[in-house]
Amino acid sequence: ILFSIELKSDGSLDESRWTERHWQAIAPLREAKHLRTLICVGGWERSAGFADICQSPSLRLKAAAELVRYCQKYKLSGVNLDWEHPSTPAEQQAFATWLGELHPIFDRNALDLSIAVAASQKLPPAAWAAAHRVMLMSYDDAGKHSSFAASQKHLALMLEQGVKPSQLVLCVPFYGRHEDTRDPLTYADIVQKFSPRP
Repeated sequence: ILFSIELKSDGSLDESRWTERHWQAIAPLREAKHLRTLICVGGWERSAGFADICQSPSLRLKAAAELVRYCQKYKLSGVNLDWEHPSTPAEQQAFATWLGELHPIFDRNALDLSIAVAASQKLPPAAWAAAHRVMLMSYDDAGKHSSFAASQKHLALMLEQGVKPSQLVLCVPFYGRHEDTRDPLTYADIVQKFSPRP
């Protein structure tokens, strides 16, 4: 999953953060057999366009066409929608409506439709049903930001909301956070500084 492009509030795509240089850098990876490549749409501080689009039938249709066009242009397997986060019941319902419209469009074009969600996120049952995969962001908790126990709890919360086990993908971080300051360290930094056991 490539991070990321953004939705503009008029239904078009802002591709400026994912450039030709990025495509060239991952070209060897994309030649690997049985590898599916999806583009992430949104993310933290990159989700401003979702609310306007999801609440407008015409913008939902336009954005869907733009996503299909982008996937076809770059020979992608699909998209991962990462709206962080629908904050009201109306936004949650609007997102579910759009996902329900996207599902058949993506199926017709042989594209995967996944959504990235936090464990605390609530969505209507129709939203979960419309996604091929639910990417559970099981990290950035207070204290130990990504523990095995927390992942078990997060998965249980998703199952309680009606997400099917076959839809769930557990997303884990390859970085650490200081328990008090929350400062991050890359995995390479952790190995260099602390030499953890395998």
